[in-house]
Amino acid sequence: MQKLFSEDLLTFMFVSDGSGAKREAQNYSLFTQQEWKLADVFTLVTGARYDYHSQFKGHPTFRLSGMYKVNKKYDSSRWIFRRFRAPTLKELYTDWFHPYGGGFQIIGNNNMKAEKSNNFNISSDLNFKN
Repeated sequence: MQKLFSEDLLTFMFVSDGSGAKREAQNYSLFTQQEWKLADVFTLVTGARYDYHSQFKGHPTFRLSGMYKVNKKYDSSRWIFRRFRAPTLKELYTDWFHPYGGGFQIIGNNNMKAEKSNNFNISSDLNFKN
């Protein structure tokens, strides 16, 4: 699978005098995921993704999860995965003064870095239905 996302935003909220400005960014993604039923009671899911953002460059991420079915009513899962998220254009470039309600200004941070995280999750499901 592949995905292309292009963000173009023209708004008066990028320049504090309200005159308007345009910002843009592109994000390209390529990903794959595969489910492996290794036994009647065990399923493994593997996945990989590569994101290329026009400002934050390339970032590989992965996913690995396994589910063990103890019986028809109970199963247990483990997941480990990595995430990437680039800041939005609004988070980076907003510069807007709101004169009403006491007056306040919202200013983005064009020095923001992309978010990266490693996650580990353990879950169990119990089905009470017949």
